[in-house]
Amino acid sequence: MSENICILVAHDHPLFREGVVHSLAAESDFTVVGQASSGEDALSRARDLLPDVILLDIGMRGRGGIVAAEKITTAYPATGIVMLTVLEDEDKLAGLFQGRSPSPCAERRVCTRSGARRPFQIQITV
Repeated sequence: MSENICILVAHDHPLFREGVVHSLAAESDFTVVGQASSGEDALSRARDLLPDVILLDIGMRGRGGIVAAEKITTAYPATGIVMLTVLEDEDKLAGLFQGRSPSPCAERRVCTRSGARRPFQIQITV
């Protein structure tokens, strides 16, 4: 039997964050190891918990999700990042990533991270 995928959920809206945590708890192969409410908190918890995946809100207060993602992927390259957003305007969303290299998973609905401590695949349903 394989180990569960350890997930950190980082979002600045508590009700939304708790909903995501509740949904993930219903899945037998996921374990939510922590929660964060800001980019700074996500970076600190990534250091302490070393999750397999971080679900990271793009527009958090303080150090936003994009800056936090850059710092996390530099410091902990084996940790996968899945960005969360409610933005539907593709031009506005693309502008947030201007000048940054997209992840190899950015265009796919299924993201596989074979370089992680433990390989995993995430299916994103929209």
